[in-house]
Amino acid sequence: MLVCLMSLTGCGTRTNKMVVDLTLKNSSTNALNGVELHWKKKGPYVPGGILDPGTSSSALNVTWPGLPDAKLTFVDYKTRKPYEIGVSFSAANEQVRAGRCHEVIIQILGYDKADVICK
Repeated sequence: MLVCLMSLTGCGTRTNKMVVDLTLKNSSTNALNGVELHWKKKGPYVPGGILDPGTSSSALNVTWPGLPDAKLTFVDYKTRKPYEIGVSFSAANEQVRAGRCHEVIIQILGYDKADVICK
């Protein structure tokens, strides 16, 4: 009986990886080049590439690192000026852990502002 229970529960060695779809969305009026999300600690590589206004880039089935923040970097396509925005994931982390969020959208609103949306 004990062996059956252990095989059903995995002997307590199961890891609960949280997997989400991660989208970088350009909701600004500027064309952006070299869009990337950089985690302050080890996290998944999330390139966005070139994002024209209204476009997005998604990475599917990303293992969510549960880190509190990251930075978003990009270059304005016309002026070639680089920008960096801090992104907080505190609210998203709670929702992902609770299983209420399966898609995380980082919405670039301008050169100095980005929002995180959980769906």
